[in-house]
Amino acid sequence: DVAVTGVQTCALPISVDEAPSLVVSTPNRNFRWRIVGNQVERTTDGGKRWRKQDAPMTSPIRAGAAPSAAVCWLVGDNGLVLTAVGSSWKRVSSPGPAALVGVAALDGMNATVTTADGRQFSTGNGGATWNAV
Repeated sequence: DVAVTGVQTCALPISVDEAPSLVVSTPNRNFRWRIVGNQVERTTDGGKRWRKQDAPMTSPIRAGAAPSAAVCWLVGDNGLVLTAVGSSWKRVSSPGPAALVGVAALDGMNATVTTADGRQFSTGNGGATWNAV
């Protein structure tokens, strides 16, 4: 797995022609992630400014969960599972090639994903391994 770091900052809000396909809220209302097209963006000021983040998106994102202001999980087609701590994204292993349509996360190590056909898999080690629920 390769960790991807780096943030591009903008002084003004990023203008987009399309609405975000997904907004992932955190317990702290100032911190959120959103997916716009094939780009991940993050705000730390309640949405006044959004910063693009380098995330290894190889398939469309279908769901996300952010159990804290610093941690985000994103899942998508073809078994895509991404995790972030702040602005550092990495792709982690997947329970399989199925489309992942849901994710619930307790923290950066513990999460449960749901496949399009309703199966669930959990990890307790940040996505290194998965077990059927």
